[in-house]
Amino acid sequence: GTLSSTSNGAPFTVLGTYKIVVGSASPVSIALATDATAGTPNNNSSDTQTLASVVAGRPAAFTQTIYNQGNTTDTVNLTVPAASVVNFPTGTTFAFFASDGVTPLSDSNGDGTVDTGPIALNGSVTIVVKATIPATTPANSAANYAFNVLGTSTGDTTQIDASADKITAVSGPLVDLTNSAPGTTGPSGDLGPGPSSQPTVTATVTAGAWTPIPLFVKNNDSAANTYTLAGSTTTSFPGSLPAGWVVKFTAAGSTGATCAAAASIANTGSVAAGAQPQFTACVFVPSNQVNVTQSIYFQVKATAAAADGSIPIDTVYDAVTVTSAALTYTATLTPNNTGTIAAGGSGAYGHALTTTGTASCKPDTLTVTLDPTTAPGQGWSTAIYIDNNNNGVLDAGDTLFVQGSTALANIPANGSTKLIVKVFAPAGATAGQVVTAKLTATFASLSGTGGATDTCGTVSATDQVTVVTGQVSVVISQALNASCAQITGTPAGLTGAMLTAKPGQCLVYQVVATNTGASPVTNMAISNTLPAYTTLSPTAAQPTVNCTSTGVSPAFTNTNASGLGSTASTAVGCGSASNTVQPGGTATLTYQVQINQ
Repeated sequence: GTLSSTSNGAPFTVLGTYKIVVGSASPVSIALATDATAGTPNNNSSDTQTLASVVAGRPAAFTQTIYNQGNTTDTVNLTVPAASVVNFPTGTTFAFFASDGVTPLSDSNGDGTVDTGPIALNGSVTIVVKATIPATTPANSAANYAFNVLGTSTGDTTQIDASADKITAVSGPLVDLTNSAPGTTGPSGDLGPGPSSQPTVTATVTAGAWTPIPLFVKNNDSAANTYTLAGSTTTSFPGSLPAGWVVKFTAAGSTGATCAAAASIANTGSVAAGAQPQFTACVFVPSNQVNVTQSIYFQVKATAAAADGSIPIDTVYDAVTVTSAALTYTATLTPNNTGTIAAGGSGAYGHALTTTGTASCKPDTLTVTLDPTTAPGQGWSTAIYIDNNNNGVLDAGDTLFVQGSTALANIPANGSTKLIVKVFAPAGATAGQVVTAKLTATFASLSGTGGATDTCGTVSATDQVTVVTGQVSVVISQALNASCAQITGTPAGLTGAMLTAKPGQCLVYQVVATNTGASPVTNMAISNTLPAYTTLSPTAAQPTVNCTSTGVSPAFTNTNASGLGSTASTAVGCGSASNTVQPGGTATLTYQVQINQ
């Protein structure tokens, strides 16, 4: 018969063949884009792209096509070889993006190099490579920048191909703001995108006067445009100016003598392509400005898109040096307060000791005197505190002022020191009695500046208090709760000082009412309206304890364990219709609001 048998297996792996081509966006042919020498681009339109010019600081985008000419799926690594980079200034960056020019390409296979992602056999992908030169690069009509994009097959790293990208010239920005028609270069230069690292122009002016700074606006776009004008003391726009300073923009030719009467303009009007009209930035310095060199940034911004779709913008960095013919020594003590005090109780009243001239002031003495009708012998007394945290509330961090032993800091021009006067009433004070406490501050003579005439003099403010049978004080404090988490226990970070918060974050408020009188008070309740642009926090429950009391009968209880009301509420409160608060008794309302987004 027929005999048969089976041999052992002989396994083998079919290896794919790999071949890639890197060319321009739409090459005439793949053959022309295939390097004659691997890794060296061909000098033809299929393998080389040239941009006539690029704006400094803005990316020059080149679109490339990567072809998979092998017989299996392949991923192509992308690099810009350092040896291929020609003439580009230091600081130039190269980055790869998807065909939309927005989505950055990633390292899809984790080998440490940006790549195309998988490309099917006989397929292709389009990528964008962007070259961005530093914004400080000067205009150059013969820059002749060049670099190569090199593709390397990850299936077979011997398979490489490259394409060349070139830039002929660097042009100025689409709008260029300068202090002169030709402009300048260097650390204080204003040519090209700004601002510079040092002021281009430093004007000198006497406090209380105007000074002009020339501005030239060059439209480098191919179409007319209109530009707004703005000033700031920082590179942020819209920006702010020091108190009392004014910047207004006028037509060209304004001088220090004519700036005040010159008509103000908000924009340049239509500026034709290639035109460079001149304007004037008129800067006014208030009479109480101390000697200083103040940075001033000026900005122009197009009101419509340029031909390439962008909004042209440029900034120039200048400065103003202020000199004073003579220093002025003046100060104020504000405000005059009114309040109530219970017999045997006390009241605290905040004041601000402020310099209003161009010179600093050195406080020498602080005193409080009671009016003649209420002598200290009748049991009234006062104390002065330095409000160290400037919150207007007498607290543990404030310093009791003792003449002769408590140091008073020098107050700089336009500076301020916060003070608190505490008035104590005797237990036998009569209801309806009105008492005036006068706080007086005297300033020392400044040696070496003219003797006794160089002093800020003497200033005063009064606190008028009326004796009442009952006295309740109210103190409100706040704390930032960025996460809006529910508060348990005493909120952390409570302060009476100003806070900075962002939309969506939460603020916790605590209102404490205290019977500071010598007799009980009845029917006390606390209420408060929500700050503007806030709502009761909808993202977290209200504090677990939001209404408490001590020394109150009956004691206050939580108004609502899950919150103080709906998020649509505009006011909060706690208390009861009938209660008695003993001297020293307190009630506390705690709630949380979220800043509207």
